[in-house]
Amino acid sequence: MAAITDFDGFPSFTAVRDYVLNRLRYPAPQANKLESYGWVPTLYTPNHRTFTSRKTGRSFTRFGCWRNGAAEDPTLSLFYADVDNADTDRPMVTMQTVASALDARGLSYFMYTSYSHRAEKPKFRIVIDTDRDLTRVEMLRIAVWLNQVAFGQQADLSIYDPGDFVFAPPHSTTVMEHLSGIPLTVDAALAEQRQLEQHDPCIWTKYVAQKQPSEACTKPARKQTAAVEQRRADRAIRPEMSIDNPAVFNPAWASFYSGRITNGSHYETMRSLLGMVWAKTGGALSYGEVDQILRRIDATAGGYFIRQHGEQKAAELIDWLMSLSVEEDEDTYEWNPLLERDESGLTVLVKEGECGEGKTRDELARMARAKGRFVYVVDKIATIEQRRQEFFEIAGRRTAMRFRIFEAHSERAECRVPVQLAAIRKDLDKEPAGRPAIVFVTQASATMMDWSAWGDCEVIFDEVPDCFATFPIDAKNHAEVLRRHVHIEQEDGACYSLGLTGAGRELARATDVDDYDKVHHGLCVLLSKPNTHVWARKAAWDNPAEGGRLEFFAVTSPLNLSHFSSVRLLGDEAMKAVTVKAWTEKWGVTFEPVEFERRKRLVPTADRVTIRYFSDHRDSSLTRFREGDLPLESVTKWIKQDAAGEPVLWTANERLRAKAKLDHRHFISPKAHGRNDLQHYKRVAWLAAMKPSQFEVGSLREVCGMTAAELTEWREFNAMYQFVMRCVLRDFSSAEPAVIYVFSRKQAEYLKGRLGGTVEKVPGVIEDKPVRCIDEAGAMTDAERSKVKYWRGKMTKAGVTDVRLLPNATRKLNEREIRLVNATFERMAGEAAQRRLAA
Repeated sequence: MAAITDFDGFPSFTAVRDYVLNRLRYPAPQANKLESYGWVPTLYTPNHRTFTSRKTGRSFTRFGCWRNGAAEDPTLSLFYADVDNADTDRPMVTMQTVASALDARGLSYFMYTSYSHRAEKPKFRIVIDTDRDLTRVEMLRIAVWLNQVAFGQQADLSIYDPGDFVFAPPHSTTVMEHLSGIPLTVDAALAEQRQLEQHDPCIWTKYVAQKQPSEACTKPARKQTAAVEQRRADRAIRPEMSIDNPAVFNPAWASFYSGRITNGSHYETMRSLLGMVWAKTGGALSYGEVDQILRRIDATAGGYFIRQHGEQKAAELIDWLMSLSVEEDEDTYEWNPLLERDESGLTVLVKEGECGEGKTRDELARMARAKGRFVYVVDKIATIEQRRQEFFEIAGRRTAMRFRIFEAHSERAECRVPVQLAAIRKDLDKEPAGRPAIVFVTQASATMMDWSAWGDCEVIFDEVPDCFATFPIDAKNHAEVLRRHVHIEQEDGACYSLGLTGAGRELARATDVDDYDKVHHGLCVLLSKPNTHVWARKAAWDNPAEGGRLEFFAVTSPLNLSHFSSVRLLGDEAMKAVTVKAWTEKWGVTFEPVEFERRKRLVPTADRVTIRYFSDHRDSSLTRFREGDLPLESVTKWIKQDAAGEPVLWTANERLRAKAKLDHRHFISPKAHGRNDLQHYKRVAWLAAMKPSQFEVGSLREVCGMTAAELTEWREFNAMYQFVMRCVLRDFSSAEPAVIYVFSRKQAEYLKGRLGGTVEKVPGVIEDKPVRCIDEAGAMTDAERSKVKYWRGKMTKAGVTDVRLLPNATRKLNEREIRLVNATFERMAGEAAQRRLAA
């Protein structure tokens, strides 16, 4: 679904360049080009859009900001182009060639290589500043002109329809730029294009060819043939399927027919235009609609086609057109979920606002006014007393005393939480029907409880609960034992939904587990949790020896919440949460925003915040923090000196906490959501690494369409923001300045995007060099790193310098792995030689 996720205004072309190359560059290695950000230099009007699921055939309508031609603003703020070197009959065009041509015109521009770029076949994007906004038609005409004079006729001219977008930089990209030039003068460029077209009408030939549907290279399936015949027999005409609709007929094509741009022929130009319409609409036209479009195009040249060629020729042309296939491109890509969707009918009311903006306060005040019965869910036990005190303060003692207030949690040692809640339910049933009550529980209890007897209560989640977990097993060596504990309950899409056998339930209850059973104990415990669903992919479960590792994923279901009279969720950027996306796609949960009276800041955070970071080229990660330059020790030592005795609220991963040089009395865990007792801190340092695993990224992508970048933003960046907002910034009445320390530029830019303020690079504290990608396909994964290390050891023992000389190496290693082994072996041997010389 082509949804606009965000929009920004920029004061200059340089600011656009910084945003595209830094903020929109993909933060992690990509599985394919579709796992990228995209951008368009224009705006879109929010509207309703109807979608049809290819999997179920069901239609549904959603309101949003959709990237389509009908909603697009008429003008764009700059020019962009793609060079893809697809014409094998012409010389390859490099970034340097295009840069020289643009430099000769003195233009201001930047370029970056695309995901599919290779040294032997360059592919890159050009973005040029312009002296005014321009329309899609003007952009296309300028692209056609620049293709002749600067791009070596190797540009992709098919990307200028209304609603089209361009991919942002991939994780690994090369940039060339010249920002001190002048903007392209749009009117002068259009004048040059018209002059060129007068001398050479064939400049449109490449564009027309690129917009044509492809001839079918394989025999169509029976189902496809039936669909073609059905369309041919359909004479109906939908009103929107006309040349007046930019989604059907690009306004830039208006003069093509009368200008006979294809070989100077009306017939060939008509054929080309109909092919372009067919490709643009995805072939979703009836015979009657194609016939009407042909006649409307023909009318632009006084009806020449029908008058000259007759009705029979028109019918033959339409018949040929409707036999063509249409290839699905990136813009029509639709994600298909891994699991079947189960419609729960559940609606969750969401109160979304930044930290300190008053979500919790507003909700507690609503509860006091409503005087109803509520189950209030907090993230941890320590928060219960804090919320109880806040409720008494907000409601006033007189109102608060009318409420029966309970709490149920694991620190109440007299009995288990379900037993505590059963007793509380009995007490409530003895009370008069109108007696208000609040029952405080933790997220762990709320998501696993049976709430079927609590229909007279609302449930309120104070923070977004975590609902997703993964679990890997070495299935190759433990497949038989695994099947003794775990069995298939049912098929679910491309997965199996799993359950415990009798032996598995016994293992889950066990407290003393030997090393052999320990492999499966954690999985059995996960499967034993109430209301938790666990899946494995069918292919992996059926052939466990093929991949070696069998990886499971689990999602906590929202179905037990459907018994409440209403379900409410509070959170910062809650709609971006894993839980929201997973519940929406698997159980059809609807999330509806609820407005509330927000606090107003005395002084904007942009006037109070200074953000200091240390690394331009590397993100925070456990791997990076363990490297030889001791970055965590160096950074914390510098922060301590910079603070000059002022306390710094800080966090890091627990396993690395001891390495830090900051005062441990001011340490709190990374996920310290909801705390209001830390607002006296004016300096705060986020030094935690919270990168998701590749399996987690892949599973969430397939379960709910969440990309690696979206997961990183929620898992790491949102947690970082919430941590930072524990300090004085949480106080909306304060004007005190705040200093924030983070490790990487990406973290700093995210915080600047949310808080504003000043960003400062701290140089010289750590080694800050670009990631050394020794292979053009990108950096090594953890699995590749382990495998490469193993084979380097074998090379050292055997005394060879090429891994291919080892027995079985070419059979067990693919081409990339061979390159990685040899390249790293050569590099490490060189470094060792340098160290010996230095000694």
